[in-house]
Amino acid sequence: MKIKKKRENPILTFLLALFLCLQLILSVGVLVGGIFVATLDTGIDEAVFFGGARDKTTRLYYYNNDGEATELASDRISGYENALYCSLEGMSPYLANAFIAIEDKRFWRHGGIDWARTVSATKSYLLGGSAEFGGSTITQQLVKNLTGESKKSVRRKLSELIRAAKIEKQLSKKEILEQYLNIVNLSENCYGVRTAANAYFSKEPRELTLREAASIAAITNNPARYNPIRHPDANRRRRDVILAQMLEQGMISKEEHDAAIAEETELHV
Repeated sequence: MKIKKKRENPILTFLLALFLCLQLILSVGVLVGGIFVATLDTGIDEAVFFGGARDKTTRLYYYNNDGEATELASDRISGYENALYCSLEGMSPYLANAFIAIEDKRFWRHGGIDWARTVSATKSYLLGGSAEFGGSTITQQLVKNLTGESKKSVRRKLSELIRAAKIEKQLSKKEILEQYLNIVNLSENCYGVRTAANAYFSKEPRELTLREAASIAAITNNPARYNPIRHPDANRRRRDVILAQMLEQGMISKEEHDAAIAEETELHV
């Protein structure tokens, strides 16, 4: 008796081969990815990350015969960075909210990485929609500013993401926000909101109005383009975008928004 050989199903054979190939590719990808991540410099140097918590400008004072000190503000001495530290408690609530509204609206909820923005920015980058990755959270911006690493590369971005996640486990949200607001570049050689408040409005951060706070927050997107002294119209347009975001996110009332948007920001330099 002749036994017929069972014919193999070509579709099942193809699917099995495809499954094995995908499994192999995934395994190799995980291995290579693990090696790649292991080579990244993702350590957190506390000296660097807490180094921002200090003034970087020498302030000169005049003492009268009674021992009372008066600062000679015009004679401040600064190096590359003109920075005067300010605690979060010493800032107007409008200031922190203005930065969060425009830079990182999910700041209080994410763990250092806003995956929705990251995926969107990566998709745009891969499709040629942008030359940069974008999508950085305030925590990621803190990493970038304190480490000085700004090279546009996949390696640098992955390192930044991992560092941001680590920082969120070591510092509180308030500590991260305070650090960020004290080192952010705000044009005119101003680093941090206290220096900017002094330079543009002759005020301390706690004294800033909503309009003034939004004007300062407007600078960080592009310090050269949104400098309120050199480009007041551009700064105002950006300021109004921030005010609209603050209203939309429930940070201010409609009355506060309308009052702030009605007038130009008056500088005191």
